Amino acid sequence: MHWTRSTLVFLFGFALSQPAFAGFQEGFDAFRQNDFLTAMAEFLPIAERGDSGAAILVGILYANGYGLDGPDMDQAAHWFNAAADAGETPVMVVKGALMGMGRKHDEEFAAVLAHFGPRAEAGYPESQFLMAWLTTNGLGMGADDSAGLALLRSAADGNFGPAQFQLATIMLDGRGGAQDEAAAAAMFMKAAEGGHAAAQNALSLLYATGRGVQQDQDLSAEWAIKAGRQGNAEAQLFVSGLYRDGMGVARDHVQAFSWAVLAANQNFGPAQLRLASFYANGIGVEVDLFEAYFWWVLGTLAAYGEYSPPIDSLREALTAVIAEADRTDLENEAMHWLGVFNGEL
Repeated sequence: MHWTRSTLVFLFGFALSQPAFAGFQEGFDAFRQNDFLTAMAEFLPIAERGDSGAAILVGILYANGYGLDGPDMDQAAHWFNAAADAGETPVMVVKGALMGMGRKHDEEFAAVLAHFGPRAEAGYPESQFLMAWLTTNGLGMGADDSAGLALLRSAADGNFGPAQFQLATIMLDGRGGAQDEAAAAAMFMKAAEGGHAAAQNALSLLYATGRGVQQDQDLSAEWAIKAGRQGNAEAQLFVSGLYRDGMGVARDHVQAFSWAVLAANQNFGPAQLRLASFYANGIGVEVDLFEAYFWWVLGTLAAYGEYSPPIDSLREALTAVIAEADRTDLENEAMHWLGVFNGEL
């Protein structure tokens, strides 16, 4: 069973917003009208919240100097690499957006290729990583997976953490060649030791499951805590579970609650749902059904379409004891929290 958007509207009694698109249409319209200052003002906050599509469009604005005194390739590289490091590139969305603006993606990326192509050939790892992403995704050129992978390997050999992380992910999944969990673990380790939070989180999961390494719950906890301290929400949620269950660390429900709070405050749906469960069941905190319902609302909004029987049973338990008027107030508070989080209020 999956909760649809309409189901959630029915459950909560109010329309859901699409935070990722707040301001996107305004930026799209401004870009199409060559009002680049407004386009930047709309796209930049969305990119700063981690939206890869907005990051690419911000990178285009910087690379071409739109609305600026001239191109700023350092800023362009920052935003393109942020999109590349996210791992999921909405290429078709970006290409469609550019087409809707009356622009051709190959022309918009021409300056990027002209600047970073020679730097990649000269052996600069960050430029190799950027060119690997452009090449693989066919931005400004025809897509070429083999050439993209070769560039990614060069960037990883240059000790560039994001490249090492992505190459390790490819090795683990078996894309571009045979699956090699041991080689993937070794590459994750290189990136993790260099401080790459996502790699630290991935390595913790490998140690937890024994994929490519000897299973070791203590090392799993150690790397998860390092990633969590850098703000990685998935790692923070994982650490919360470790403290709840006493895996690799001493059982400590207060710590479990505290780590869940860190991840929930990043609008990470699974953490918000766990926090709701903690409040409902008094795990690491006093029972507070209103707080439980508040976080359940946010968690469901953050991950709509996801479903599990425990989540549904929690909803049923909470709605059975919280009056409808109180639920409405809590739903409104949750929407206000979400608006503040997304910079809309």
